[in-house]
Amino acid sequence: MKFLASLAVTLFASPAPADPSLKELSGTWADPIPYAYGPAYGHRSFTFDTGAWTLDFTLSFDPAGEVPVFRFRTGGTFTVTGVSPTVDGAWDADFGEDWKRVTLLHPDPAVATGFGLAACDLTVGEEADISATGCGPWKSVAACPTDHDLLKLTEAGLQFGQRPADNDMCTADRRPTVLTPPVVRQQKGTGHCPAPPFCLHVQPARSARRATRPVSRPSRPLSDRWPGSAHSPTARGSSRSRRPSWRAETGSRSRSPVRCAPAPAA
Repeated sequence: MKFLASLAVTLFASPAPADPSLKELSGTWADPIPYAYGPAYGHRSFTFDTGAWTLDFTLSFDPAGEVPVFRFRTGGTFTVTGVSPTVDGAWDADFGEDWKRVTLLHPDPAVATGFGLAACDLTVGEEADISATGCGPWKSVAACPTDHDLLKLTEAGLQFGQRPADNDMCTADRRPTVLTPPVVRQQKGTGHCPAPPFCLHVQPARSARRATRPVSRPSRPLSDRWPGSAHSPTARGSSRSRRPSWRAETGSRSRSPVRCAPAPAA
């Protein structure tokens, strides 16, 4: 009897083994469409390879991704630690972040200020390594080396935990209790190109092709070119859709066949 009691205690005290399918994650997993991320829209692209992982995240003001705000990249190794005690069918997972990089994509200083990026000394369109310093919603690697997250793998795709408003998942007690929409595995041969419109195209951007054409009208002020402004076409009741001029810096869409540029080196 003592032996059986001891065995029962041992079995129930031991952490549950991780789901083998999660340990063997591989390939690229991306949002099929951008999802609502607070008042904006986010697009995630994850890669997994023998315990290593990367994230490429772009935040935009619109679901079409035509008015991007910033791009954040990170990566390291991850560990599935056990069954989630709070989310049915999910597993606790710790994602190490060995490096962190951010690119400001919106030219309006007020936007950078609104997202807490004004003090980071960022240049629009240029990726900055913030691993040592942190920036806005991201702490440095030393201050936050691990994201404590969730994983749930179903036929619909791979789900992660919903990040809190302050973006802090640096300790186990900050692990989410709600799941995001699933990311889906990308077909082999698609390279590092997630679902449009976040695919960077090799072809010349539209604004660059028009650079040699005569300009017949003065350029509009910035406030007239992005959603949310009191002077925007939407605010004035216009039904015309105007595309922001900085779209070329983050890639443009085309009906003609294009190929995807390789992902930047980590």
